[in-house]
Amino acid sequence: MFSVAQAGISETTFNHLLATLLSRSETVEKMVATSFLNEATKRNYWQAYQGRLKQLGKE
Repeated sequence: MFSVAQAGISETTFNHLLATLLSRSETVEKMVATSFLNEATKRNYWQAYQGRLKQLGKE
């Protein structure tokens, strides 16, 4: 898991950023869907994003 010391920011700021990242997946999905990327790249980007969200969500 990531630590506040590694990020170099306060714990409050870190927790706020993490909560924001974990709660905005619908917005990212809409942005990817409406982008000019081709369909295969959209799918790959979205899958990579979801994988990273799962890593961030692990405690």
